[in-house]
Amino acid sequence: NKTHFKNLYNDGNIIMNIAIETTVSIASLMGVPDYIKDEGRATLEKSLEEKMNYKFEQFIKKVLNEYGSDIFGFGAKIRQDHPKQWKALEPNWREEFKNIEAIVHTNIKIKNSATLYHPIEYGD
Repeated sequence: NKTHFKNLYNDGNIIMNIAIETTVSIASLMGVPDYIKDEGRATLEKSLEEKMNYKFEQFIKKVLNEYGSDIFGFGAKIRQDHPKQWKALEPNWREEFKNIEAIVHTNIKIKNSATLYHPIEYGD
């Protein structure tokens, strides 16, 4: 897994673009859809990416707003990339980071998943 994030500081708004790359495999398949073939795998990857983007964004919002902790290191990244803006943000960071807009982009690749097997359809 690889995670990268870039921040934008524009007119007092903080936007964190988070890119998550991961490779997964499927241990077993049940059902009729054939996720082994390229088009089935692409459909599954896209669906997983959409769900993961949503789940990560919701998780980040919850942590920022309910727990009041910068466990993701957003402040450190802003301090590194925008030191002048950080000086203005730092004194009130506990409140400022609650307003961060997190945009997650997930890239999931499915590899080596039951490559020798195909789903069995009823009636075979």
